[in-house]
Amino acid sequence: VSAPPSRPAVDLEAYCLSAVLRASEALAALDDAFDQVDLPRLSVDDFGNPAHGQILAAIRQAIADQDNPSKDDAAEPGEIRHLVDESLLPVLDEIEALPTRPGDQPVDGAIKSALRLRERKIQRRKQELHALIQSADDPADQDLQQYIVEAQRANTEAMRKLDRVMRSHEWLQQNTSVF
Repeated sequence: VSAPPSRPAVDLEAYCLSAVLRASEALAALDDAFDQVDLPRLSVDDFGNPAHGQILAAIRQAIADQDNPSKDDAAEPGEIRHLVDESLLPVLDEIEALPTRPGDQPVDGAIKSALRLRERKIQRRKQELHALIQSADDPADQDLQQYIVEAQRANTEAMRKLDRVMRSHEWLQQNTSVF
């Protein structure tokens, strides 16, 4: 059983979702940024709080429904209440009620917070791999050792790619008025 996510992580998750709900183009911009460096798109796995992950899934479903011309009842990405389990509506209400600060740019906020969420996911994976190394009973287990080496390599590569996205996002902020 894993420990519940820390309060700051949950707040970052809620802020990310709030920004995406306010600016549906934020998720497309983030997807493009991740696609450019061959990172998986923001997903349920990036969220420590399962309710937040399910809300992201509902947002993605609303976008997919909107892109499907055969769907007569397609909702805007920000209108996801009908796609969310009733038990999650209080969480969605909290997310929708989050205040914005003067000068907040929802697209920029969504991208920054999503990048931080992914960074936290990669850091968690690094800690898990370290714990796996520490708890390995048999250092001669070649399969386990090979798995750990490959997982560490993949995790390091993911962090390198994420760093590239973060640096390009900072450059865009400084050199365009879009962000």
